[in-house]
Amino acid sequence: MEKVCVVCGVPFKNKYKKVKTCGYDCGNELKKRKNEIKRAASIPEGVIDRRPASKKWDTPVIKSCCICGQKFAIPKSLQHRYSTCSDECTSQRHSKLHKKYESIKKKCQWCGKEFYPKPGVVAEKRLFCSDDCRLEALNASNRQHRPPRTGTCIICSTPYRKKRPTQKWCSRECMWKDENYISRRSLSLAELAKGKKPTKIEKWLYEALEEGELNFKKYVPIGAYIVDALLIDYNMIVEVDGRYWHEKKAEHDKLRDIILSKKGYTTVRFSDVVLKNKKKSIQIILESIKEIISLQLNKKNVKEERPYKVFWSREIFKDFQ
Repeated sequence: MEKVCVVCGVPFKNKYKKVKTCGYDCGNELKKRKNEIKRAASIPEGVIDRRPASKKWDTPVIKSCCICGQKFAIPKSLQHRYSTCSDECTSQRHSKLHKKYESIKKKCQWCGKEFYPKPGVVAEKRLFCSDDCRLEALNASNRQHRPPRTGTCIICSTPYRKKRPTQKWCSRECMWKDENYISRRSLSLAELAKGKKPTKIEKWLYEALEEGELNFKKYVPIGAYIVDALLIDYNMIVEVDGRYWHEKKAEHDKLRDIILSKKGYTTVRFSDVVLKNKKKSIQIILESIKEIISLQLNKKNVKEERPYKVFWSREIFKDFQ
């Protein structure tokens, strides 16, 4: 199909009916003409179209740099803002326009070192050469106004520095020797034990003790600790330990057993490694506790007759894994 370009008038061939231009350049020119017609139609009557006038300000203007003399092009609308061709010339121009400030010589009030701060209101009030000297001077002044609190331990009569105003002991060892503190802590532990709910293995323990018709109490506060079960007639403490909580604090549990043994209690511990099934767990708990009670009543040495470390020592984890 032979056609004539509507822009340049050159004849050309094309199979599509809608094509009106011979090439890409003529197509862009046709789009520009259509857009200008649409813009003119969009302007209401009585309004002056200032867009052609604004194009004049976008035309480039050639200026010469005031520092190096090199010529550079810039839009007409920005010609009053720029007088230099590059950042280097701009920095040189600023250095010429603004006078150089001389630094002030001062002496640090803390270390005595000389330093040269930049002039200004801040420099006139500056007293220290660095933040380290400023903080050290501030701490020294605070120590003068606030002297450290000291006290005397109520147990060993050793002088110490107080971390809190209510502190009465020099260390944790002396704190645990204070009977008043232990009695107050036991009362608070008793209040906590009232709302405590037993775990699965603790429920098995209580069922085993009830099945064996043993006189016991749940969650008894003894000193600074709460025990799972206390056999009242035999001064025996029975604990059931879960691996999740007790594997990481084995040393703490050993120390706890030693402290309770000094108070006349025998501690028997069972692990959830052994207590897997309910029936077998109840059987293991009853048989082991009754055997220990019989040995205590016969006044035999438990270590000589049978090594009960399987039940109340940490080596139980190695034997049953």
